[in-house]
Amino acid sequence: MTTLCLHTSAFPYGIGEQFIEAEIKYLSKAFARVVLIPSNTDGDKRPLPEGVEVMAPDYSRYNILQGMFNARPWMLNCIRDILKSQNKSTMLKALLRLGYQSGVLFDFLKKHELIDHTLHYTYWFSNQSTRLAILSSKKKINGFISRAHGFDLYEDRSVKGFIPFRKFQLKHVSKLFLISKNGLEYMQKKYPEFNDKYELSYLG
Repeated sequence: MTTLCLHTSAFPYGIGEQFIEAEIKYLSKAFARVVLIPSNTDGDKRPLPEGVEVMAPDYSRYNILQGMFNARPWMLNCIRDILKSQNKSTMLKALLRLGYQSGVLFDFLKKHELIDHTLHYTYWFSNQSTRLAILSSKKKINGFISRAHGFDLYEDRSVKGFIPFRKFQLKHVSKLFLISKNGLEYMQKKYPEFNDKYELSYLG
């Protein structure tokens, strides 16, 4: 039986990500086990269908020295994004932090038996996806799927003018579900080399 790990920004905490409230009802019936892994646990916890678990790794112990200690060869895949950034130091620090967080996440998943027979699904194509892309690149997990919406899709909406580590994410995501036809066409035009991974999937 397959377990689903749904990586969210904060759901079920706080008031955002309302679409997940409807989706989780269907997911809870489709999988033997559903585990929500929010990046942020601030705010009140919303009610969930019976059997849906909530767990969150602890990333709070990070410091720059740990980031440097955890530097690995996979980071070379992201150097181009750092070089084209106007603030290279900030980008490098972000990459080191994500590298550390991916290690914490792997230990967390292993502890809770969320590696084998588990489908990892990130609701946003953002930092959550980068962490899983790192684990996938290191063969720690067997791929992952993701949705892409707006701010996590269109690069002109980013203050940087591009979305960091996008090609690295695309290389390691198994399937990317776009919530609009415009989003699908945008990715097909911008990153055609990954066209076999894109699929249109409307919210609701």
